[in-house]
Amino acid sequence: MADDAVERAKQLHETPIAPDAASQHVAEAHHDDEEMPRVVLTRRRTIAFVVFVLASVAFLYFVLPQIGSVQEAWQRVSDGDRAWLAAALVFQVLAIGSYVALFHGICMPPGSPLTHRDSYLITMASLAATRLFAAAGA
Repeated sequence: MADDAVERAKQLHETPIAPDAASQHVAEAHHDDEEMPRVVLTRRRTIAFVVFVLASVAFLYFVLPQIGSVQEAWQRVSDGDRAWLAAALVFQVLAIGSYVALFHGICMPPGSPLTHRDSYLITMASLAATRLFAAAGA
């Protein structure tokens, strides 16, 4: 890896570049180094993913309805006042929006390349992780 960096530095210094184009050449060389990681889809990974999805759907369809408290909870929700349920949904969406705005306002410096969509994804990932880890510890 260090040898690659030395070779690139030699190539950059050996190539005559006009002063105004130097920054563009360096930016292009830097851009080439930053490739997105690629996921290789093998037959084994594809089969494992399909088995996971089928097992998840089977669990949701066959096992979850057998749990008594889930049926009771669903009955309570279906008997609930629609206006209060709509208000709860609106307040939950506002809470998520405030999480995103707070994260973006505090953690993103001015001129950051991260957008509000990126802030949303980061916030939702952290929210999901706290819910999963909190439930796993119970």
